[in-house]
Amino acid sequence: MIAAYALVSASSDDLARLEAQIASTRGKIREYQLAFEDGTMPGDACGERIRELNEQLTQACDEHNTLKIQIETPPEPPALTEIGDIQELIRSVLLPTAPPTRTSGPIHAPHCAKLRRTHSSRRSA
Repeated sequence: MIAAYALVSASSDDLARLEAQIASTRGKIREYQLAFEDGTMPGDACGERIRELNEQLTQACDEHNTLKIQIETPPEPPALTEIGDIQELIRSVLLPTAPPTRTSGPIHAPHCAKLRRTHSSRRSA
């Protein structure tokens, strides 16, 4: 789920970049059109450059639309087997593998045993 949020964040940055690229390309096309209309640029040179810019614009728009669909489409939920694997991993990390026994204990356990022996030897005397 976290990866999905990271993907949306990165994709949103890409979306903004593409929107800026689209606006810039449209502005350039408009400048060439105005230059042609004003007679400051010949039609052949203007037409060729406008065709190139239209190709770039089409490509950027296609990429923008594809990315927008990816952002708006929720990710598929993980399969139940994946969820089970994740649960098992969490259990293996958080739960001990074997229940504690009476022989295991804190570091001072040998000292306690010595005290018990001393206490029981006093009772028998």
